[in-house]
Amino acid sequence: MYANTLANGFVWDDVLLIVDNPRIKSWDRIPELVTRPLAQDTQYYRPLQGLTFLTDYAVNGLAPAGFHLTNVALHALVALLFYRVSRMILRDSVAALVAALLFAVHPIHTEAVAYLAGRTDSLAALFLLSALLLYRSPYLSAGAFLLALLARESALVLVPLVILLEAGGVVAPRRRLERYGAYAVVMALYAAMRATFLGDQPVHIANAAIPLGTRLLTMPKVVLSYLALLVLPLRLHMERRVFPATSVLDPSFLGPASVLFLFATLLFESRATAWPIVFGALWFLVALLPFANVVPLDAFMAEHWLYVPSMGVFMAAGWSVARSLRRPRRGPVAAVALAVVLAAYSARTMSRNREWATEASIFEATVRDSPSSFRALSNLGRVYLEAGDPERALDFLTQALARAATPRDEAIVHANRALAHGLAGRHADAVREYRRAIELKGADAQIYTNLAGTYLAMGQTDEAKQALEEAIATDPGYAPAYNNLGVVLEEMGDREHAREAYLNAIRIDPDSMEAYVGLGDIQLADGHPDLAERSFRAALRLQPHSTDVQERLQRALDAQRR
Repeated sequence: MYANTLANGFVWDDVLLIVDNPRIKSWDRIPELVTRPLAQDTQYYRPLQGLTFLTDYAVNGLAPAGFHLTNVALHALVALLFYRVSRMILRDSVAALVAALLFAVHPIHTEAVAYLAGRTDSLAALFLLSALLLYRSPYLSAGAFLLALLARESALVLVPLVILLEAGGVVAPRRRLERYGAYAVVMALYAAMRATFLGDQPVHIANAAIPLGTRLLTMPKVVLSYLALLVLPLRLHMERRVFPATSVLDPSFLGPASVLFLFATLLFESRATAWPIVFGALWFLVALLPFANVVPLDAFMAEHWLYVPSMGVFMAAGWSVARSLRRPRRGPVAAVALAVVLAAYSARTMSRNREWATEASIFEATVRDSPSSFRALSNLGRVYLEAGDPERALDFLTQALARAATPRDEAIVHANRALAHGLAGRHADAVREYRRAIELKGADAQIYTNLAGTYLAMGQTDEAKQALEEAIATDPGYAPAYNNLGVVLEEMGDREHAREAYLNAIRIDPDSMEAYVGLGDIQLADGHPDLAERSFRAALRLQPHSTDVQERLQRALDAQRR
């Protein structure tokens, strides 16, 4: 049911993490993958994900099918390991098989499988389940635990899951001191790596402004919504807007909390006769702990966060179905019902996979199901902007602006509206939008750099130069500002300072392909074709298929033969 993802492309964060990520394009960059965050301005330390992208790139280049094949293979491996864990817990091969099949085909997991950036969930689950299966070997289990943490920080949930297995009598609690000691060493090592490599850089987190009490009061509604999605996964999308509960008297807390309390009461009453259902419910809740917003997250809900928690629900369902299958009267009905459910889930998975095919299709689907989503509207505007359709881009960006909740969001939209106006040739409007974005966000190197590009298009080189100088003053480590300053200075006839600007860009960002090209152009114009050859070859290492750079290199080689 995931075969149709092989025709999908790169979408959303895939572009940031794969297409535009030079670290995954050379084995020499492995130290950077291990010692830096997953992406700029994040606190995500997930080096294992980056290393798998590096391997995919080495084998397939930027062919999306190869990356998607790896995602499908990882999901299949997780389903196999989940079967083994379920059999260990339920002690019933039929129940374990039903649970694994439900997990494998359920459409809630498309966000973790069809979306390449979602690979972190399947990677973490792969090693988390391995750690559980290696329970009897404390050090091997701890090694798998470390790999799970290096894939995703939420793998910390392994420890409470192991406690749950021991408390439920699934495993004999032998060598506990040795086991938990090994886990403690792994957690300390992981914490030290995070602290060393990430530091305490400030990161914008959407829910950080919401008080802890409010976040916790909202969780019953979230849990109930998750359970509903697992039963009836019809409206799947990435932008689930959850309005926080304001007090214990808020109906959005009282209603879901009452339903969950009823569920808990029924489970407690049936704990002796239906313990696998109780165990599955506890697994579900324990595995949700990292996403309970005790530590504030960017959202209250995300479908891919259910990747491991859903296993508890599927184990409970697998046990219930297997029990029915063994009863003479219920067996045939249960078999037909199971086949229908698996077929329906598979069909929904395949249709959801098609929505992940392109950036346009996924954001259009998201806007359809969440028309008030600022992020979806803003991103759909960006998609049409990149497709060269500024008027349609402006339509969605205007809708996004009306839904912007913070000055930061407004600034993002104004900056993108400026790009759209620039693409349409309305440079004065673009300048006005950039200035408004700066008013809202404050000095920003990227906005100043884009503003300079507009001034250059208007032939106002002095204003372009000034904007770039302001960009560099704002962020001396922003390489594109130096590169564009080189372009402006070259336009003004100041090749000496242009060369210096290009060298600064390369010093800050050795992957600045445009800077190598600009530097090579100056070297060739100054009569140094040998130096130009070196610069153009450096650019080609970064963009091996660029015909423009290949032509420049050929001119440098021809000049040396004269």
